[in-house]
Amino acid sequence: MDEIEEVEGSDTSSSRFPSQEVPPPIILKGTGEVTIFGLCCKYDNEFPHQLSGRLAPEEFSKMINRINSALKRSMASQLRWLVAGFALCVCSAGCSFLPVVCLSKRTRLRIQKLIDYENHRLYHKLGLRWDLVTLQIEDSPMFEYVIKIEYLPKIHLTYPD
Repeated sequence: MDEIEEVEGSDTSSSRFPSQEVPPPIILKGTGEVTIFGLCCKYDNEFPHQLSGRLAPEEFSKMINRINSALKRSMASQLRWLVAGFALCVCSAGCSFLPVVCLSKRTRLRIQKLIDYENHRLYHKLGLRWDLVTLQIEDSPMFEYVIKIEYLPKIHLTYPD
């Protein structure tokens, strides 16, 4: 009877399944001069030291350059539509901003699709996951879109599901 109580009292689940320490995610904020509806026109391709040993600096730079090129293609037209929206705002009761909102949403979806493709192709195999997420600006009700790089916990094949 005493042996049963000792076994029930001990926490064997923590010894069989050790918790994995996952480093905190890396947040890449926009560094460009123009931000339209929270989406910045450029991200810095400086390699974060937290990714050393997990990802080659060339691969990181190539991914950021792909995102920056997608932003560069769309930001020029968004800026033109935004200026036109400001010019026609009084006449259209604000409806002139609708093309800018649609272009911004299309740009975000395009970048998210690019990130999802690269996650599936490469980054999930390396134990990383990239994502485009919203982050509230400090002391402000406004938000911005940032790139978040999360570490995925390693799956031990010897542990049961």
